[in-house]
Amino acid sequence: DSRRQLYVIRWLDAYEHYAGWHSLKDAKKIRPKKVLSVGYVLEENKDYVLLAADIGLHKDTDVGRLTVIPGQWIIKKVKVK
Repeated sequence: DSRRQLYVIRWLDAYEHYAGWHSLKDAKKIRPKKVLSVGYVLEENKDYVLLAADIGLHKDTDVGRLTVIPGQWIIKKVKVK
């Protein structure tokens, strides 16, 4: 069952800076936020990874705290041993 495989995924997330006026110099310093997520890969293809932070103890139970990470945003995906 793939839901029993725990992964660590490093990825870049879109980031919206706070509202208001900013100097061009300061604006050019803004970068995507680096994120580290841990969870169970429920589905994966070239477009995205669907990750669940929580899973039920039985095979057909619910999953929780879902995150969909666009494939292009993923830096590294490692299976936890």
